[in-house]
Amino acid sequence: MTNKNSEDQRQIIIGIHSIAEAMLNSKRKGSEIIATTKGIENLLDKFSSSNYKRALENIKVKIVNNDQFLVESQKSFKKFGYEYQRISSQIMMISSSFGIENEAWLYEKMKSGQREMKFLALDRVTDIHNGAAILRTAAFFAVDALILSYKGSFNITPAFFRISSGSVEHVPLVLSTNLSRTVSKLQDHGIECVALSEKNEKREFYEGLSNAIGRCLVLGSEEDGVSHAVMRVVKSVVELKSFGKIKTLNVSVAAAISMDRFFNKKE
Repeated sequence: MTNKNSEDQRQIIIGIHSIAEAMLNSKRKGSEIIATTKGIENLLDKFSSSNYKRALENIKVKIVNNDQFLVESQKSFKKFGYEYQRISSQIMMISSSFGIENEAWLYEKMKSGQREMKFLALDRVTDIHNGAAILRTAAFFAVDALILSYKGSFNITPAFFRISSGSVEHVPLVLSTNLSRTVSKLQDHGIECVALSEKNEKREFYEGLSNAIGRCLVLGSEEDGVSHAVMRVVKSVVELKSFGKIKTLNVSVAAAISMDRFFNKKE
């Protein structure tokens, strides 16, 4: 799920937008940017406001030439257990781990008394592009946490940070060692959990429970949807009705449509 080598719980962040969002996150500690002069220019060309310039002044920055950047990036990827990939933007951030929580954090949040909590759970979604796109949409809808099944899900890698465009800074990722148990506990705490399934024969999309303190939308893997273990415990199952010849959607597209219907209150 995460990088294999958790030596000192550091993250490598790549992608101009992701680095910019991480720079503004005061909860990240010990951040360092390694970049070429061109890499810094690329960053400030896109993010030229005073907020970003002030943030950059408070972060350790190491300027290197092109050859040195290649060596530094390869060395860092190897150190933290990631498979190396070329960084065309010529800039990367190494920072303390942030945005990855466990189930205990989730249960404490449910006890906080907050109303109208919004959670999204992914059951064995393996494609990193789908996962990152879903996280970005979740940030758009101000989802409180994205819950991932620990086994069988995409890895949280530098590529994930790049594709998700800084969304990790705004939506915590909760790693669940047993998603069916997590869903059961959410329901026990008054969270309405609804699984999206094309195999559903019960009802179309979402009628809702008036007494729920929050909602959790559950989506399944690209191959076979929500697992039998989760389907056995979830109390509501719905589907997206197709009006055309194509009956299925990519999971990230289905997630976006579902979040709009599930989380976006119509006045």
